[in-house]
Amino acid sequence: EEIERTERELLIVLRWRINPPTVLQFGCLIMSLVVPHVPNIHGDLVAKMLDETAYQAENSVRDYSLSQERSSSIAVAALFNAADQELNSDIRREFLLALSWTLVGNFAHPKELRMARLRLQSEVDSCGTTNGETAHHPNGDNSDDAQFITAFEVGAVLGPLNGCMPV
Repeated sequence: EEIERTERELLIVLRWRINPPTVLQFGCLIMSLVVPHVPNIHGDLVAKMLDETAYQAENSVRDYSLSQERSSSIAVAALFNAADQELNSDIRREFLLALSWTLVGNFAHPKELRMARLRLQSEVDSCGTTNGETAHHPNGDNSDDAQFITAFEVGAVLGPLNGCMPV
């Protein structure tokens, strides 16, 4: 009760002028939860992942249906796409496994996340631009890990894998 009263007082003082977290803020928060559980990811890759996530977040505003999604869902979709774009297969698997532990029970349904990911990737692919040194090529799910990623997104995220985060 005291916490709720204090929150109400703050909102009244602020005249309800508050903003929800942005896609990029969610992306940074999720990365901060995931990266400690990916032992082989180094600072340069983290920076590339964040840069790609920011690029995709910027492009998400071009699609009206994406603007109707939760910011957290767009951030997760951007992280999936960034992992596919920036990480080699071994680190990608580690990253996606750690990401799945973070997502379990805390975010939108995996099917919703997968649809957001595909729409976002389609929007980025249609731009045909580059993000600094990173060329954005249509994925087309031609990678060796395409089946793994699809199964991982829709299936493995649905339930906790042994119920605890990797150490």
